[in-house]
Amino acid sequence: HWEGVVSVPGAYSEGTLSLADVSLHEAWRIAEPWLNFAIPTGTVGVEGKYRVDWKDALDYRISGGDFAIAELKVEPRKALGIEDSYIRLEDLTISGVDVDGTRQYVGVADFTVDGLDIAGWMEDERISLAEMFEPRGDDAPDIEAPDLSEIDTDDTGGWTAELTRTRLINSSIKWRSPFTDPPLLEVTPLEASLGRITWPLSGDTEMLLDLGISGEVKAGIDGSLAFASGDGTIAYELQGLPLRWFNPNLPAALKARITDGHLATDGKVVLKGFSPQLITNEGAISDFAVRVQEAEQVLTNWKSVRWETLEVDTEQRNVSLQKLSLNSYEGRLHIREDGSINTSKVWQEEVGEQAQQVADELNEGKPWSFSIPQIIVTDSTIDFMDESLPIHFRTVIGNLNGEVLALGSDPGSEARVDMRGTVDGYAPVLLKGTASPMGEPPALDLALGFTGVDLALLTPYSANYAG
Repeated sequence: HWEGVVSVPGAYSEGTLSLADVSLHEAWRIAEPWLNFAIPTGTVGVEGKYRVDWKDALDYRISGGDFAIAELKVEPRKALGIEDSYIRLEDLTISGVDVDGTRQYVGVADFTVDGLDIAGWMEDERISLAEMFEPRGDDAPDIEAPDLSEIDTDDTGGWTAELTRTRLINSSIKWRSPFTDPPLLEVTPLEASLGRITWPLSGDTEMLLDLGISGEVKAGIDGSLAFASGDGTIAYELQGLPLRWFNPNLPAALKARITDGHLATDGKVVLKGFSPQLITNEGAISDFAVRVQEAEQVLTNWKSVRWETLEVDTEQRNVSLQKLSLNSYEGRLHIREDGSINTSKVWQEEVGEQAQQVADELNEGKPWSFSIPQIIVTDSTIDFMDESLPIHFRTVIGNLNGEVLALGSDPGSEARVDMRGTVDGYAPVLLKGTASPMGEPPALDLALGFTGVDLALLTPYSANYAG
């Protein structure tokens, strides 16, 4: 529908123009021979006011413009043989569009995506959505990526643009991959928003993200970022993440599986030039358990490990953790009949090599430093057994409580140790003193005391393991 005026003497035209219910299916049919996807439904609508002057030079303006896509479905062609992959969209609206050719200005009041639903998967090197959008046929037209290097980024002239608000609401993602257990994860609800964005880039942009995953995880970010400089501060939060989801990502040489455990964490990231400069974090891993494959007992488990005021300064290459609390830890150190240790079956040689590569990369340049002023251990247990001896030896140190203070990377620092427990549930054990693990050479001065140990339970090998 068009309504307006055309003035030949005045050399101008102005009015309103609208296009409604334009079928995207009909448009798709034009390019169908070259596409691996189908668009069975979807409509486009455009409307707005305009004015064009051509008396002296071409001048134009659009005001109050709106653009909308509704009920869009994008699916793989049946011949492609891809299942469980699609893109569905209830509404996409771009409202409050103003274009001024004289001022060289484009303004958009609101960009909203409502009801976006994406499903796809990854298998080996295949990604379903990528295959959907690959060109089809030898005679498919070549589409070259634009040369972004030619865009004028000079702040003193050229076109300017402003997008006041961007929103993603009522959306979800279903994604299947070999990297999680279960393989299919569903992100819902998924909502996000961005504040004011300008071109040339200037000022700070507010950003917000809230999502849930498979009814178990809640996550979000909230902060601001200057896209021109890459400087900003972003707060993040993650609650209820099951660590067993990540078993498929553990190295094949790691002969163990995470059977339980949930991560909860929150903090802030300070960015400089889009790179993290300062990371602050607090969090906990609760109800954690790891079981060696084909073993009946868990290798280690704990009720909670909590860290408080963790700061990572990437510029100064310093890590500080004010407090680390370990509650109800249970660990098992067993020497088998062949002399091997249960934990050595977990970390194989190749895993150690990978860890060493990471350590070498971190040690390039200025060395990293760390400090942990306080480590607290409560209600913990260590189960030690040696089956390699003619007479098997086993002892359990339980009711383990204590602290390690002032642990750090400074070679001159001296950590203070004070740990107390019981042997086999009745005989008190005391471990107290100092340690300098980062000194040259490392130093250790600990007093170990056992009180009231039943002699009937000891063997001639017990002295080997008193420490």
